[in-house]
This record gives sequence, structure tokens and C-alpha cells, in this order.
Amino acid sequence: MDLYTPILVLGAIAAAFAVGSVGIAVLIGPRRYNHSKLEAYECGIEPMELSDPAKQATGQRFPIRYYLTAMRTHGEVTECHGNIDFRRSHPVCRGRMFSHSTQLAVGTEERHRLVSVKPRGNGSEYSLVYVQVNGES
Repeated sequence: MDLYTPILVLGAIAAAFAVGSVGIAVLIGPRRYNHSKLEAYECGIEPMELSDPAKQATGQRFPIRYYLTAMRTHGEVTECHGNIDFRRSHPVCRGRMFSHSTQLAVGTEERHRLVSVKPRGNGSEYSLVYVQVNGES
């Protein structure tokens, strides 16, 4: 037991130093809380204030390039103002003259991702879909 005493003492000193350092930092450390540090991080885009009833009811515009950039990791993205069909295993736009919605598609007919964005008041309405077809129809 006498051989292990220096190791146990050293372990106790290290543990006391670790706990003491954290305790002292909590007690005397600076407390600089502000609104931006307490907000949820949303990929660099200003989050919507839920406490503001006006914004809560109408929402806010959300840039479509966020989804465009995210979908590029899956292949070439087709942006369309109208309907999207699949021809020869890739999305094809069948545009409509006065369509207010924007659709993004990437993938093949058997496995693709779609995002549809429609203006709604001061905000936007989003639909996100992932489709994977198994077997023959």
C-alpha cells in the first residue's frame, strides 16, 4: 500500500484542482448574457421572434437560396415556377406564366427531393418532400 500512496495523493490533488478551478470560475467569472447569445442559431439567418404577435401571424420571408444551396449536395438542382416532371431520369420544368410558387427538384424519378415555396402574406409557406420509389409499378 505504501507504493500506491504517492499516486493516490497525486490523483486527489489533480481532482481537487479540477473541481476547484471549475467552482472558482463559476463563482467569480464574468456573466455577460445578452439577447443574441440566448437565441437559437439558424444557419446565419435571423430567427423569427415568436414574442412579436405581428411577426408570429405573418411570418417573414425566407431566402430560397438556403434550400438551393442545401440541395446542391445531392446533384444538379432544377428551379421552376410551375410544375416539375421527370424526363429521362432528371427533373424538367413545365412553367406556368403566372405561378406564384417556386419549386426546386433534384434527383431521379425513383429518388428525388422537392421543395415548394409559396408567398403567404409577409412570409412564405414551404413544403419539403423526399420521394423514394421501390419496385415496379
